[in-house]
Amino acid sequence: MRAGVYCRLSVLKPSEQLTEAALERQEADCRALCVRNGWEVVQVYPDEGLSAYSNRRRRPGFELALSDLEAGRIDVLVCWKLDRLVRRLKDWIRVEEVVERSGGKLMSVNEGEQSQLTLRILASMAEQESKNTSDRVGRQREQAARAGEPNQGGRRLFGYTTLPRTIKEDEAAVIREVVRRLLAGESVRSLTSWANTVSVTPTGRQWTQQTLRGMLLSPALAGLRVYKGVVVAQGVWEPILDRPTWEAVNALLRDPSRITPRGRPSPWLLASMVECGRCHSTMVVHYRVKSRGGAREYLCFNKPGTSACGLTTVAAEPLEALVEEMVLQQLAEDRLDKALTAHDGIVTELHQQREVIKAKLREVGEMFDTDEIDRAEYLERRAKLTERLGRVQADLDRHLQRSILTELPTAEAELRAWWSNKATPDQKQSVMRACLRSVVVGPARVRGGRFDSNRVLPPYGPQWRF
Repeated sequence: MRAGVYCRLSVLKPSEQLTEAALERQEADCRALCVRNGWEVVQVYPDEGLSAYSNRRRRPGFELALSDLEAGRIDVLVCWKLDRLVRRLKDWIRVEEVVERSGGKLMSVNEGEQSQLTLRILASMAEQESKNTSDRVGRQREQAARAGEPNQGGRRLFGYTTLPRTIKEDEAAVIREVVRRLLAGESVRSLTSWANTVSVTPTGRQWTQQTLRGMLLSPALAGLRVYKGVVVAQGVWEPILDRPTWEAVNALLRDPSRITPRGRPSPWLLASMVECGRCHSTMVVHYRVKSRGGAREYLCFNKPGTSACGLTTVAAEPLEALVEEMVLQQLAEDRLDKALTAHDGIVTELHQQREVIKAKLREVGEMFDTDEIDRAEYLERRAKLTERLGRVQADLDRHLQRSILTELPTAEAELRAWWSNKATPDQKQSVMRACLRSVVVGPARVRGGRFDSNRVLPPYGPQWRF
């Protein structure tokens, strides 16, 4: 009879090289069984580093072994132990059906050739043991996370060595410089180009906007330990960024108004900020046809399925110039100093409110776990607290987005010189977003296509954040 030998090892650990469960020892024992029965081994089917319990990864050796058994290329499939072959009852039923259709047989070194009922019982026991093991591992990982221990697996985090996690100063310097320039108004696109001149990713590849953004959003940079997407503890490693700075970066990168539908920052100063005074829809940048001069304008676009009225247009360049001057005047007044002074206190207060709500969420969860409240009350309380947390986080994000204002010159002459000679388009746009919620444009009052500045005076005009 032609025999196939199946071997599997879930996780290859150094200690397992000395155990009987190592692939080589499984194969040797299976071959010895075949020699005793006079069977010829024609194929070995190894699966290394693959679980027989998980549904997420396909086992190539297992699938090929079943295919060869059903096609008649082997007559008997030999495994070292049944739980090496299957750990889920549904997989055992697949094996059972293949054996029945092919007329072949299944043999285990440890269990031998058992009855169908016995093998089903063994498969069910293996499935339950896998579930128990999975639960134990999950609890151990959660406990380690809540103790602030770093994740044991995964790719190395840029800025840190592999475990034990310590700071790589050359990479940390890149992170700090990127963060400084990002908060000063530079775009992710330009910073990605710069980062590629001084570093590579942990995999040795060039940075992309996506990989740079993902690295900056990692809570580990602020020394925060995450479990299943939730920050659960302060990590035991040294942070590269303090938490307020990391949260300011998060607020900036997650701000949906910074990104256009195509995924690139808009080059226009007031992109996504101009609002129609009639219907309050966001106006889009648009170019007139050449017969009408081809000039750039902001347009209330009446797209089907939206509430836009389609009745408002305004020339882009004079609007931007006027709003730019309004912003500079505001920044040159002591109103900005007052706003920044109040800003620090508000951020601190919002941080405290957020932590209080998170503590209440944990308390409600513990009350449910100990049966102090039923499921309905738990869900009701949790929904209210989650809604409050969302509002506080949104307020915190809005305040953190103003961080670029703290870097601006305070004297009016220096501010205007910086704006005219040094500020990049990205920085100017960041200042606009930090100062303005929107710019509401009223209906045209003058015919002839001339720009009417009265269209951005109260009740229309800039809607300030301070």
